[in-house]
Amino acid sequence: MHPWSCDDIVTCDNFEYMVRPSAEALLFLAVTADAVFIAKSSPPTDTPAPADPVLFPRAPQETATFATTGGHVWPAARRLVEYFEAVADDIGLSRPGAQIVELGAGTGWLSMALAKNLPNAKRVVATEMGAGGALRWLRRNVRANEQTGSVRACMRVLTTEECDWSTYLGGEPTRSGYGDDADDVAPASRTDAETENAENAENAENAENVDARSASASASARPSTLDSTAWDFVVGSDLVYDDAGVAMLPRVFRRLLDNAANAFDARAATEGDAREKKSPAAYYAHTKYRYELRDIEFFAEMSRRGLVVTEVREPNAPTPPASPEPLSQLFPEKRIAVFQIRRREDVAEPGEKETHASNAP
Repeated sequence: MHPWSCDDIVTCDNFEYMVRPSAEALLFLAVTADAVFIAKSSPPTDTPAPADPVLFPRAPQETATFATTGGHVWPAARRLVEYFEAVADDIGLSRPGAQIVELGAGTGWLSMALAKNLPNAKRVVATEMGAGGALRWLRRNVRANEQTGSVRACMRVLTTEECDWSTYLGGEPTRSGYGDDADDVAPASRTDAETENAENAENAENAENVDARSASASASARPSTLDSTAWDFVVGSDLVYDDAGVAMLPRVFRRLLDNAANAFDARAATEGDAREKKSPAAYYAHTKYRYELRDIEFFAEMSRRGLVVTEVREPNAPTPPASPEPLSQLFPEKRIAVFQIRRREDVAEPGEKETHASNAP
């Protein structure tokens, strides 16, 4: 297999982009700066100050994402790609027809790396929530790569889709608190190419909110492809940074793996396939000890959901250091680990060989 190439993938990997001044903001700031300069350079006068302070309107801004979502390509994503490059053939990732979904895609770098380096894949779907404009920025990154010659030909298998974990599990929509929660909530069945005109229209003043409300209504009336697709691989990186992630991510993993397993079983029964039973898997790169208390709660919740989490590594890779006892160190050393996640009922019986020797978190 050829070495993977990711260097030419374009992402908006800059926190300054997360709260980017709009054209109006730049004009406002320029006028304000001129006014301050004139005031400072003018000779003093006896004119009394106004009784009430002049309140300038808040500079218009484009809030890119909810918190830090989509503002950076985190090292965990790069570590997961490094692992996949080494084991793609062994785990079936490179086989023809593979269907892959990424949770919390952020900048989209991981999904784009998979789409670019897995030419036999059938589908790669990058998902994000609409709150805070996260899905909008993800789609802008994808479109930027559709214009890059060396990447464009590989992007045909990549699409984006909204996935708010809360609404996916039947709860209330996530709210960013930035006032742009309706941003870019497009129908689930629309591809990136089909949303391009709508995206361009969003650059016009007030167009975003109008289009998003209409799109949101359409999305709620259409079934999500997340549940209708038998995903061979569910992937993600560093998705646990708040209590909501601790509670919801294990449930999302479980639901997607259940749906895929049911689809595989139905297909085998229909086709009379007597071959070894196929079971889906998730691969998740996680920075251990970034939030140690949340790590403890997250892995406990994964177990409660009937998920077996096993740390995996490349063949012949050195064994990682043993994990210290929980809360035994004041500043434990952070380490990125790649975990394979499988349903408990699908895990090999004791004594059977597992792919890539590994140790539990």
